[in-house]
Amino acid sequence: SIEGVGPLRANLAPIDPQKTYQWAPGKAQTAWLGNSLSERLCTVLERRLMDADRTGTSQLPLLSELEVHSLDIAAFMVGDVDDKLLEDLLFACNWIQFHKSGAIRIRQDVRNQWKKPLRHYVLPRAWALLSLVFTPFPLSFNNSVKTVRPDPVTLSLLRANRIGEACAVAQRRLFAAGYKPFRFRIPDHGDGMRLAAALLFPVRDRVRIASMLLDRDNDKEI
Repeated sequence: SIEGVGPLRANLAPIDPQKTYQWAPGKAQTAWLGNSLSERLCTVLERRLMDADRTGTSQLPLLSELEVHSLDIAAFMVGDVDDKLLEDLLFACNWIQFHKSGAIRIRQDVRNQWKKPLRHYVLPRAWALLSLVFTPFPLSFNNSVKTVRPDPVTLSLLRANRIGEACAVAQRRLFAAGYKPFRFRIPDHGDGMRLAAALLFPVRDRVRIASMLLDRDNDKEI
């Protein structure tokens, strides 16, 4: 967990976010709601951002023991995965105690296996841009490290399939932080809900994504 926000499994089941070995009264931070995996993941992301804001958490609560290559996340966005199996694996993996000695080797083995994508896909430019804003760490690029925070309206825009507006908001956030994203317009084409859900996935190659979307010449006036 991060400061006042519990681990992801506190959003999947009504456990105490600070004492995860106990059930919590009521629904606690449970947010596994929706008619599809995409909507349920999006709802969890919204809840985690809301709890971070409510508790004054300085870091976005999107950390994970395991990170995924962006091209494997692209497989989810184009629907080339088994959503039911993915949901089952999500619940199973969230009960692994990765800090225990028996799981440390498993964690390292999985990290090594996931260094390269299983298949190559075209990375959606909209998600790539948004992923630079939905990051638990300060964004490191071109010998500069800056904190970027997402605008709360972004996920509402994606739910409404207003993808272009959501990306414009993300570009403004990057500009405000001191970065210079390349100027381009993104049409409202695709599944905004699935795009939002994919922002919950932990990304391992964010620096590579930044190099594709940000101008290295940050000395010019914005």
